[in-house]
Amino acid sequence: VSVTVLANAPPVVSLTAPSSGSTINVGSAVTIKAAATDPDDLIDNVKFLVNGQILSTSSAFPYTATWTPTSEGIYTLTAIAKDSQGSVGGNQTSSSAIYVRVTAPASAGGTGTAPDNVYAGTYAGGSEFGKFAVVSVAGKNAAFIAYSTTGAAKTYFYSNLAVDLSGSFSAGTAVSGRINDTGVSGNMDGNRLTFIGPITFGSGSKVPSGYYTGNIANRPASTVAAIVGGDGSIMVYVTDGSFSDAGSGAVDAAGNFSLTLVGGSKLVGKADPATGFLTATLTGGPGGSVIAALASGGGFSDGSLRNLSSRGQVGTGSNILIAGFVVGGTTSKQVLVRAIGPTLANFGITGALTDSQLEIFKGTTRIALNDNWAGNAAIVTASATVGAFPLAANSLDAVVLAQLDPGAYTAQVSGTGGKTGVALVELYDVDTVSAFSPQKVINVSTRGVVGTGENILIAGFVVNGSTSKKLLIRGIGPALSPLGVTGALSDPVLQIIRTDRTVVRENDNWETGNDASLVAAATTKVGAFPLASGSKDAVILINLPPGTYSATVGGVGGATGVGMVEVYEVP
Repeated sequence: VSVTVLANAPPVVSLTAPSSGSTINVGSAVTIKAAATDPDDLIDNVKFLVNGQILSTSSAFPYTATWTPTSEGIYTLTAIAKDSQGSVGGNQTSSSAIYVRVTAPASAGGTGTAPDNVYAGTYAGGSEFGKFAVVSVAGKNAAFIAYSTTGAAKTYFYSNLAVDLSGSFSAGTAVSGRINDTGVSGNMDGNRLTFIGPITFGSGSKVPSGYYTGNIANRPASTVAAIVGGDGSIMVYVTDGSFSDAGSGAVDAAGNFSLTLVGGSKLVGKADPATGFLTATLTGGPGGSVIAALASGGGFSDGSLRNLSSRGQVGTGSNILIAGFVVGGTTSKQVLVRAIGPTLANFGITGALTDSQLEIFKGTTRIALNDNWAGNAAIVTASATVGAFPLAANSLDAVVLAQLDPGAYTAQVSGTGGKTGVALVELYDVDTVSAFSPQKVINVSTRGVVGTGENILIAGFVVNGSTSKKLLIRGIGPALSPLGVTGALSDPVLQIIRTDRTVVRENDNWETGNDASLVAAATTKVGAFPLASGSKDAVILINLPPGTYSATVGGVGGATGVGMVEVYEVP
């Protein structure tokens, strides 16, 4: 008799609730559910773990646990299933981790936020009837779009609306209303019109719902605002000078839409489900290509900013290239900083700095200095680890590999002997960064001389992970003058460009093409200095999907001066 002895197969387990990316309120009980099976045995038990610590054990189907989080943060949930091979210890299998965000309710008045919600409905007053849409961002800010459907074509757009803890918002007599869990209602145009509408619920649309902001390409004074509902509805407002128009419709499964606006213009484009980018062609009015992107949502990304770099002109004195960065978390981190000058000539860059020097400061204390990197073996290994292009051992580029404690640092790039030219400062996080870990390099800014052509200021960065990351990107010029910087760039223009050279967003003056209240809130969150109303500094608040990007800062009309490009993760 032949007998085949099979190895005991391990169990299979996965978490089915809550879904990864869910937001849970502090103090609210949530049920964690797991599906566990075994092809040749019985399940003995399923352990539920929160941040690696056992929460509870379930020994019978359905496998569930109740968890009531007590503090805010990003939490990792896993389950371990064990089969019933008691005498031999049993097989164990761990599920893939899911991540949830715990926040204090907005109504508590703390740091918590409400979800982003979209409301849509109709308004009426006298002989005028129309449609409207409202987006509430984190229960703290709102934007309102409306247009008439009878009589003369009329459009209404109100942004920068503060929402209080009761859900009320207003902009003088122009618009006022109140948001609750199910709908919104209020008045506009001096109480002449009354609006009311329900919340839009998701209906399977893959297009991210929320608030999209942007402009007509190459028309910096223009504004484009779009509100997309979870049901696939879309309402868009476009203005440029004396022109304004608005309309609504629906996006299909791929995000495509075709809208005939109330004033007769036509807008045909796509709200890309994969990227959150909205592109369209406007026919009528000023015409042109529309570029916009999702500005709401975000704050829950498993990735991080990687391979941060800035290229600019290195001058002398206060006009050297200065890159600031922050090491987050609570433990030290290995960081590779490179000041590339001579090697840029190999890539066709004209006027490259022929001999670079790199200094690392923490506050006013210099903690590292390098002139020529001299083929250091540890630097070679670290460069290969992070994927940095190799340097010749005898090149006059400068490199520092250091273990840095959490805190803020500056990397200052100058030319030895007062040399000037184009240089590249690169910042690499050598350590492996796990999903949602605070132990990472965050927030990079670079100050330098903004020239023309190849001599504009360029910041490169990579968003890794599997989900979009919310970023605040700023091109600073005029705001440097009050900080004591002489020769500041008077009017910067900022562009975000993908590796395929597609311009994702652009901005000239920060209050145009953005929702100023959302920008101000993000500025406070990341700890950046505020910008004055009416300043000509440039800002883009955007959710960027994983990929490689560059942020370029030039001067309007070819203007030159000292500028700064900043890239911040928005929590």
